[in-house]
Amino acid sequence: MATTSTALLILVSLAAITLHETVLRRVEIDHLTLPILAVSSTVYLVLACYAGFLQATTLFLTFWSTLWIYIGLYRTLFHPLRRYPGPLGARLSKYYTVKKVIATRWHWHRVQQDLQKQYGDYVRTGPRELCIFDPEAVQTLLGFQSKTSKGPFYDVMEKSLHLNRDRPWHRQ
Repeated sequence: MATTSTALLILVSLAAITLHETVLRRVEIDHLTLPILAVSSTVYLVLACYAGFLQATTLFLTFWSTLWIYIGLYRTLFHPLRRYPGPLGARLSKYYTVKKVIATRWHWHRVQQDLQKQYGDYVRTGPRELCIFDPEAVQTLLGFQSKTSKGPFYDVMEKSLHLNRDRPWHRQ
């Protein structure tokens, strides 16, 4: 049985960091969970067939643990939204939101009201999300000259004038 070399473990860790820096920070992958799981499982099975179960498991765990630790550090220390206040759990993952929604029997608006009281008008409610309560921000965010875009939530909706993220299509 072959042992996994330190150089290979470092290479796998660097691959995880490179994946985050080149792809995950720039592309919305929220809707790709199942394909990512399928590809990841396939790679693991192929690696287990060729390199053995122990080595495949070691490489697989090294890659994923490095990726998750790096993502956590990035989201808390380096993300562009890092200066906005909010719960630590919300900075790290959307599971914070899911947990709160379930705990309040689907009353996310009540959680948001509590967060506003605790943190103010600008609250980080997710790894890439702000909840803004400031009425002065409406024109800046949603006005004609706005540079902001709608989030990935709108991709699951029908293609209509109000639920569209494609600016050229919307202008037509």
